[in-house]
Amino acid sequence: MEKKMTKKEMFAQILAHLENPQEREFIQHEIELLEKKSATKSEKKTPAQQANEAIKQAIVDYLTTTGERYRVGDIIKFVPECAELSSQKVTPLMTQLVNEFVVVKTVEKGNSYYSIP
Repeated sequence: MEKKMTKKEMFAQILAHLENPQEREFIQHEIELLEKKSATKSEKKTPAQQANEAIKQAIVDYLTTTGERYRVGDIIKFVPECAELSSQKVTPLMTQLVNEFVVVKTVEKGNSYYSIP
């Protein structure tokens, strides 16, 4: 599946082909507006996102103190903040931590294990 091109990427490609200074300035201004809009959007966090951040921090703290590697089921069992959560809720949080390079995921025999690098 092909990745859809963003508006910023399109403007960057257009900018590379323009020679007229006024046109280049206009496109550069549009890119700056998109960056500004993106920056303000990412600063605001919903209450659910704030709660997820607290849960992720608790998971990282637990993994750091033990130094072991755990499956999602074990994390739910041992981290008090995750006790009421399902594996369908915890797994995406773990994926976010992996994408942020805070946690390392290893897969053995079809089982995913998470640990601190």
